[in-house]
Formats: sequence, structure tokens, C-alpha cells
Amino acid sequence: MSEEFDKEAEREKLREKLEKDQQKRQETQRMSELLLQGATMTNEHCENCGDPLFRDGDRTFCPTCHGGGADDAAQAGEQTQQQSSGQRQQPASQQPAERQAPQPVSAEPTRTEPDRGNAAPTEYVDESSQEPTGEAPTTSEAPTPADGPRAELQRAVTRSARKANEASDPRTAKQWLEAAKEAAEALDAVE
Repeated sequence: MSEEFDKEAEREKLREKLEKDQQKRQETQRMSELLLQGATMTNEHCENCGDPLFRDGDRTFCPTCHGGGADDAAQAGEQTQQQSSGQRQQPASQQPAERQAPQPVSAEPTRTEPDRGNAAPTEYVDESSQEPTGEAPTTSEAPTPADGPRAELQRAVTRSARKANEASDPRTAKQWLEAAKEAAEALDAVE
């Protein structure tokens, strides 16, 4: 009878392992769908579960702790649109196509009002993702009346390159590098 007990114990272990593997596959599928919808996987991990954090717009969230996958994200985005505009009512199956189109309203899983309180421990706002144009010059970079446009453009190139180097995520770094490139091109045009 001990052999039969051992077989049953082994079967139970295998069932548990298969369930865990299935959960991992579902989590991976959820993350893949988020990536396909335009979210960016950050280099940071959730404090609660250890899964990678995703950034969609200016919101950073954990897809596991926040609950729900890409379908839930699309539904949450649909609910947000209905609450904010009251005009649009699109099925969740049309949300991913809408996400890819450049529109001011997008389906973001962290923007629904009911979820904010529940997702607070895993929801972060990256302050380094502010637009490059919103930067105020520091006192050492403050222009003097004698400075011309050339000096101001040089400071803009330096400031943008420094911010790109200090950025914690690739998307922000790319924005700062683009700003530095534009300032450098303007500097070349002035010279």
C-alpha cells in the first residue's frame, strides 16, 4: 500500500507542477500581449511578486499584482473612456487596434478609478519621464543677457545629453537624446 501512496503523492506533485507551469505560461502570455499593445517592460521589478514592471504612457504597473491581463487592460481602458467621455462605446476586442492609432485617449490598465486604491503598492509614477521641454534651467545654466542663442543651444544640448545619460528607462533616454539631437541641429544651423 505504500507504493500506491507514493504514486499518488508523485501524481499530486506533478499536478501542482503542471498548474504552476500553466500559471507561468499565462503570465508570460499576458506580458506578451501588453508588449504587443505598446507597453514597455522596464528594468524594475515589483516589490510584491518580483515580476517585471511595465510602463504605458507615464504610468508604471505590475500586470500580475494589478490583476488582469491584456483583455482586462482593454476592458479597463474601455471603462475609462466611457466614464470620461460618455461618447465612445467600443468592444474590448477593438481596443488593441485603437491603442496603436495615435489618439489622445488610450486604454491604460492603471487609469481606472476603482483600481487606483487597490494597485497603489505596485503603481509608480516615474518623474524622470517628464518631457524635455518642461525643464527649468538651474542657476548655473541660467542665461545671462550677454548670452546669445548659440550659448543657449549649447546648454540645451549638454542638459539634454546629461538627462539622457541619467534616465532610468530606454524610452525616456530616447526622448532626451532626440531633444539633444534637435538642439545640436539647431546649433549647427546657427553657426
